[in-house]
Amino acid sequence: MKPFISVIIPSYNSMRGNECIDRLISSVVGQTYKNVEIIVIDNFSADNTREVCKRYPVRFFDLRSTISMARNYGLDIAKGDYIIFLDSDQALPRTLFQELVDLLNCRPVDCIIIRILCAEHKSHRSFINSVLMHNIEVSAGIGTTGTSCPIFYSRHIIGEVRFPEHIQLGEDFLFWLRVAKKMPKVGKIKQRIYHYEEPSIRCLIARSWTYGKSFRGTQKYFLDSLHFLNHISIFNIRCLTGIILTVLSRPKVIYPFFIYLSFKYLAFLLGYLIEMLWPITTLENP
Repeated sequence: MKPFISVIIPSYNSMRGNECIDRLISSVVGQTYKNVEIIVIDNFSADNTREVCKRYPVRFFDLRSTISMARNYGLDIAKGDYIIFLDSDQALPRTLFQELVDLLNCRPVDCIIIRILCAEHKSHRSFINSVLMHNIEVSAGIGTTGTSCPIFYSRHIIGEVRFPEHIQLGEDFLFWLRVAKKMPKVGKIKQRIYHYEEPSIRCLIARSWTYGKSFRGTQKYFLDSLHFLNHISIFNIRCLTGIILTVLSRPKVIYPFFIYLSFKYLAFLLGYLIEMLWPITTLENP
């Protein structure tokens, strides 16, 4: 079997900071498995995202949208038998698609979990490296890149399911909860996707602040938001136990990890409270 894979990438100013859509698309084009189409849905970027994308065999579309709107639009126009959702701050190992296809050929699965490993966008020598700390969370299965929900789906299992529009945080998890109601067969591969982040505390605070503000929208789906928080936060006892065991096995990171968590959750809480008191409506991707 040689399935056709559609890669859907929402984009907004994706050539700034730790985002580099050039790095992502290059890693997709460089896959050993070639039966692929790349779809970029761009929210009218002001940088050179469009020019960069045009260097590659990409189906490029302008759409004023949130991430969820962009992914839904991509789903409507995708031609693939299988769909994978990627972000512009990611990159793939060369044989990832081949491993996905090998799994599909071994046994019937409807969707596949691909774990994500955080990587440094820039080298950063300091007492607290938020990328290293984030990977400790991921090893315990929490954090937005640690949630064990699929990002690779067969078209038939998606059917008419779509991402919740106007939701900026947890949209992929809420999408999975809707697909999961169909009782899909789930697989998992060994290779990981690289997710590039700025390792500084300043960027951690800014990112967590934005997530806190975005979570106000996610609360429109009350029960789903509770499931989401349970998966990404230290309030999940299983994940908290995993973190404690991981940190205790590396005594040198106990103190910096505690500071990291304090900054992260305090910034999230402040962002949430600010958005609750002074809500701002926007269609820009975070």
